[in-house]
Amino acid sequence: MYAFPACVQRQAESVNFSLNKDSTQIVLAGLDYDLIQTFKADSNLKQLLEKVFPVYLQSADESLIGFEKLEPGNYQVTNGLVEFIPAKGFVRRNTYRAEFHAPAYYSAMQVFKDPALPGKIKIVSKTFSF
Repeated sequence: MYAFPACVQRQAESVNFSLNKDSTQIVLAGLDYDLIQTFKADSNLKQLLEKVFPVYLQSADESLIGFEKLEPGNYQVTNGLVEFIPAKGFVRRNTYRAEFHAPAYYSAMQVFKDPALPGKIKIVSKTFSF
């Protein structure tokens, strides 16, 4: 299972999303140094970041929002940033939703070791329309 430093709980307040200069990647910034180092050291980086920083093609049907499949792509951690690179690029006339999931009540270590724990995951999200 995944173990995060306690600093991940504070991250929901400081993270921000943006696009890179040529709008080909979604960038997550504002993460704590210790969390970035944890990401860099994880041998299953993609699986970890799909849980913590998922990106979805947002459904036009509002009743389906939250049930979308993950957008295929890869992640890289560089210079204190986490970048999502879509497998086939972002498609014009579509909206994508990026999220950052942070435990709100339990330490991240506890939640990711035992997802059955009661508590909440704070979700910070932003949409990008192309």
